[in-house]
Amino acid sequence: MNQHWVLFILTYVAIHVVGQQRKQQSIPKGPRSINLFVINDENNDVANRSVGNSLKNIRDKHPEWLGNVLIVKINGAEPHEALEKICSTWDKAVRNGGPNVPDLLLDMTRSGFGAETVNSFTSAVGIPTLSTQFGQIDDLRHWRDLTDDKKLYLIQVMQPADLIPDAIRQLSIQMNISNAAIIFDDNFIMDHKYKSLLVNVPTRHVIVKSKNTKKQIDEQLTRIRSLDLVNFFILSNDKVLTSILDDAEAKNFTNKKYGWYGFSLDDVDPKCDCKNITILFFKPKITTLNQQRISELTTKGSLPKPILTSAFYYDLTKLGVLAMRLSTEDGSWPYEPPHITCNEYNGNNTPIRNFDFLKQLNKTMTNNDFQPTFASFYWGRKNGQHHAKFDMKVSLIVIDNGNTISTDELGTWEAGIDSPLKVTYYIYLTI
Repeated sequence: MNQHWVLFILTYVAIHVVGQQRKQQSIPKGPRSINLFVINDENNDVANRSVGNSLKNIRDKHPEWLGNVLIVKINGAEPHEALEKICSTWDKAVRNGGPNVPDLLLDMTRSGFGAETVNSFTSAVGIPTLSTQFGQIDDLRHWRDLTDDKKLYLIQVMQPADLIPDAIRQLSIQMNISNAAIIFDDNFIMDHKYKSLLVNVPTRHVIVKSKNTKKQIDEQLTRIRSLDLVNFFILSNDKVLTSILDDAEAKNFTNKKYGWYGFSLDDVDPKCDCKNITILFFKPKITTLNQQRISELTTKGSLPKPILTSAFYYDLTKLGVLAMRLSTEDGSWPYEPPHITCNEYNGNNTPIRNFDFLKQLNKTMTNNDFQPTFASFYWGRKNGQHHAKFDMKVSLIVIDNGNTISTDELGTWEAGIDSPLKVTYYIYLTI
């Protein structure tokens, strides 16, 4: 070979190697601050406060963990307006690229058109996402047919209020309940439960949202009773439950002919001015360690009621940040992730990530850096299987002349879809 060619090749190789070394040296190693993009419903106050308090706690204790935090609050009733609001903030954040673009999107919307808009957006731009939307397998319409790449980083985690209603299904099956009136308050979303909660269960039922005023509650119970329904399942806070029970007492709907079942997101017990009523009651089971952590945060005002829900938002926020920091440390997520703007999206140019966010979440759960406040997290194989992990304590409570005269603990229920009840046979002899 001509010596000029040899010299040229050696020079090219040397320049190439030096260039690669400089390029590698210019990219910092190790974990970096995580940039967040948070989307929430304007009226989801529990999530707004809980996420905000979690981020404040992280900044106070570990300021190096967080970089830019962009928060967008949308009106779910106006999907076009919501998308414009999201895209306006997003495009400004990613247009110039660099290390300060969003790494993770926290989706705290609950359901409806606004939530669907967020699903469509996240799937299009390909941003790793933790979503707390209500829904079981395939209920998130715009996430049903995800590519294999997107399935690894668009993650939905079912929240406590999405799991607790399934205790009704287990009760109906195991106790052979023939009819049910299911009443829920603002803490629960039941749109997707109409078709799934009691499917293939021979229990005639209605699912209705609780009314607000005494007169409205009275009319609602009258209409329900006219349908020849005598088993009442109340998913609500303690005030709503008390209002319903007091009205039922006035109507004489509390005698042995009727069955009453209560489900709470807080560690409370039912109260009412009832002469004599027996209630099967479900509430979160709190351990000594849980109680200590909850007390510390509630004292600071960091966890609004319902505690089980706010702790879920609080913990998932921290978990997401930790998982992304781990990802920047091990190199599975780039230092300067490439993004597209909303205007640049053409239907088939979503960035390929090759990023297993689900794996990183699992790995973070095993680290000592993360300790849940209340519920832990269960990770399945796909969306609709990941969920908050907690137990509900099941008690049989008797109220006589407005006073609780007995509370019999019957067992526990590990909250989950198709999770069986673990209670004593005493329940079947009493209700």
